[in-house]
Amino acid sequence: MDSRNKIFALVTCFLLLVQSALIGPPASAWKTLRSYEVSGTHSIYGKYHGFIDLHSNKLANRVIYYNDFRFEGLKVREVWSGNYESPAGGSDIVELKFSLKQADIFNRVDQDVRTKSQFMTPCTVSYSLDLSKPQTLKLTNPGGIYTEKLGKEFQRPSPVPAESPPFWVNERKRLPAMGDKMAFIGELSMVTLFYPIMCVLRADPFYKSFENREEFKTRTQYCILDPTDFDFLRANPDTLSINNKVTDRIAMLESSLRASAYGTPLAKKASIYGKDMKENHINQFGLFSGALFDANDKFIDYTANGDGALWSGMYAGSEAMRYLVTKDPEALANFKRTTSGLMLLMDVTGDEREFGRTAHPIIPGEQLSGPWARGAGPYQNIKYIKIGNNDMIKGLFHSFAWAYEILPPEDPFLKIVSEHARRLPKLRIAHEKEHPANGLSAAGLAAIASGNVDDLYKYLTIYELVMQPVGLLRLDEGFYAGGIGDWSGVNLMMVSNVSQILIAKNVAKRFRDVAPHLVPFLDEAVGHQRQKLIETWATYAHVRRDFMTIAADAFAVGKSSLIQFPAGTTPTKWHRKEEWNSLRPLAVWSLRELPVPTSKHVLTYDYTWSPEWCLSYWPHLPWKSLVEAKTLDFYYLGAYNYPLFEGTSLDSDNVWTSAFDFRGSANPNYRNGRIDFLHVYWMGRLSGLLDEKS
Repeated sequence: MDSRNKIFALVTCFLLLVQSALIGPPASAWKTLRSYEVSGTHSIYGKYHGFIDLHSNKLANRVIYYNDFRFEGLKVREVWSGNYESPAGGSDIVELKFSLKQADIFNRVDQDVRTKSQFMTPCTVSYSLDLSKPQTLKLTNPGGIYTEKLGKEFQRPSPVPAESPPFWVNERKRLPAMGDKMAFIGELSMVTLFYPIMCVLRADPFYKSFENREEFKTRTQYCILDPTDFDFLRANPDTLSINNKVTDRIAMLESSLRASAYGTPLAKKASIYGKDMKENHINQFGLFSGALFDANDKFIDYTANGDGALWSGMYAGSEAMRYLVTKDPEALANFKRTTSGLMLLMDVTGDEREFGRTAHPIIPGEQLSGPWARGAGPYQNIKYIKIGNNDMIKGLFHSFAWAYEILPPEDPFLKIVSEHARRLPKLRIAHEKEHPANGLSAAGLAAIASGNVDDLYKYLTIYELVMQPVGLLRLDEGFYAGGIGDWSGVNLMMVSNVSQILIAKNVAKRFRDVAPHLVPFLDEAVGHQRQKLIETWATYAHVRRDFMTIAADAFAVGKSSLIQFPAGTTPTKWHRKEEWNSLRPLAVWSLRELPVPTSKHVLTYDYTWSPEWCLSYWPHLPWKSLVEAKTLDFYYLGAYNYPLFEGTSLDSDNVWTSAFDFRGSANPNYRNGRIDFLHVYWMGRLSGLLDEKS
């Protein structure tokens, strides 16, 4: 070939490549995906545009965007995924079929309600298309009428947004969430201790109605992970996506909660929740409270929270970690304010043996009754909830432990903390034999406060004679067998373990020079507490207790430069270690699932209405039947734990305290503070698992 022919051939190839890039391959070249423009008008929501994707494996997607309609300020996208057939075999005639849910999560939103039959009965949209020519047709479902026009075939990306996936896929999956198989002693307990409640359940018609379900027969629990549309919503935070549902107001609200959960980066959530906590949930004394709002979303007043001491301690911990990560003076001020409130709970009772659960101002003329008591001495204008218990003292321990971690010795505030820390061993709850860890934490904090070697020996005595044997028997690493666990106790255990690690670390630091001969024992205590936390994580590794994973990452096996643990105290072996690296990254999803802001609607949900839900074979908290009478439905447990934006986060002020629930409600006049998010988020930032872009 002469030079002119070579040049001509090269130019021709170049032009063909340019032409191919500009106009795309002919229809016959599409082996996996063909896309067609659609546009139309909905009988309620107006004009829309979008596309239909046809995959060579007979799967079809129809995706539309409403031009002008908005739901609570959000753009609206609809996705229908289904399948198609070509009756004529390879022709341009296709028969499409989509199945849409008429009801999915909520059975009531304000005045709009679902029926049980809507949950049980999906609707089907079927129609034919001739891909060779433009055409207009009407599509109908209970949500309205679509007058739709099929447009031209196109090659991506136009008119598809660049952030859309090549082909929409439902990524919802169920993850087995079984605890360890019960050992003989566990099975014996089920047969003997819980036998009466199991007999009652097995005779119950509702319980028996699930006997043929696979989940029930195999006694399997599941956690649902649904990252569907995460990338799309993160890239399009102003858009909600209604997937395979009839589009109406309830479906839009359900989808908007997913959109706000996934579309909001975690750092922004932390900022929003942190602002809401400070303005609406930390009362006049620095203590965690619920909040009442009027119909215009204006704050009215704080509401008492019976778990205020624990949640306040967690809030103080979150602000301490925020301060370590960011050095933000506001975080330090918030920490001191709430820690002051927790110290008030020790002062207000006038009794060195007791502390309060929470405190609020007394309204002039208010008559106190029930759990409330008037403060003693100079605290006559304060009311408090009596009898601080095992759970509540964990809040005091947590806050005080963080004070010694983040405050310099010369800080005057630390002196006030130390005055109260020295009093902790006097509290009645610190001596209860059924809660030996309280004595250990109280003694440790008192030793740090005093610097007295006699107090140190008290701490080491409890550690050696009580906690070491408990640790050897693994009695303090939680319990999850089959599907039975003490769910609120898991969160409490996490908070307690972190406190004990910080206490042990700062005891070792305080006495390293004062009692050098005891340094090996002190470091051993640090290592023991860190080992206990990672072993506790292993107990719940498969049930998506993501807060425990992040805590273990920050305080058990992590290597954060912000917390300097003594050398040689990091665990090297633990149960399920081979699964750690695969489960650790999944822990971020619970934080992603929390929606922000909270719904401004009255709503209820009941998963039992869904045909996808199943009752668990395992009873809920069966040991409760040994000490108090409960109605039968108390022992019902779901076989599924659903994403937090599917209702459960709206019904709870701490999502980590429950699992496998199946009913709940929310009211816009009452708002929960999201200490559950803030505490775990800042642990993740402390460990390095999360960063500002997470």
